[in-house]
Amino acid sequence: MVRCAVFDLDSVSLVGGGRVDADSHWAMPAHTHTSWEFVYFVRGSGRIDVPAQTLSPQAYHLVVYPPGLPHAEVSNPADPEKTIYLIVDVVGSPPPNAHLLLPDPTGELGWLAERIVAECETGGITDLAKAYTRAFLCLVERVWASGVPVEHDAVDVAVQYIHANYHRPIDLDTLAKVACSSPTH
Repeated sequence: MVRCAVFDLDSVSLVGGGRVDADSHWAMPAHTHTSWEFVYFVRGSGRIDVPAQTLSPQAYHLVVYPPGLPHAEVSNPADPEKTIYLIVDVVGSPPPNAHLLLPDPTGELGWLAERIVAECETGGITDLAKAYTRAFLCLVERVWASGVPVEHDAVDVAVQYIHANYHRPIDLDTLAKVACSSPTH
């Protein structure tokens, strides 16, 4: 069995997951969970208020909410978020000074989040969904260990989009739209 330092993979229980489609009026008042919540931004952006800080996630970012952490979420009306969320019961605590907003430089977190939710939608919480969830937690831990900061510049967003969509035709206009920039910029 693969071991992680933050999460006890033997204790993993996938509670559920789903999608939130883009809605310029979407907001979630302050609340907490008894389980871990992971929110992957497929596109768009938003604002998340947690104690002592505000997070500004955008496409290809993962937000991590440990159990009991109060948080409020608001979609950016000009660039509504489309997200995938996972609720996971697992023993573990974030590492000291862990960032709650993580980049997905390789697209692996997004790919796994998509596979977990797709599996749950078609077959429920299957053994495959559980295996994907364990892999997802190991990747979250790897990003935490790397100390890679979240970049908010247009080039980073464009590169992350290319990593996640390399198998599709990508044109300059699409990259500009994803990066909230102009094609000439």
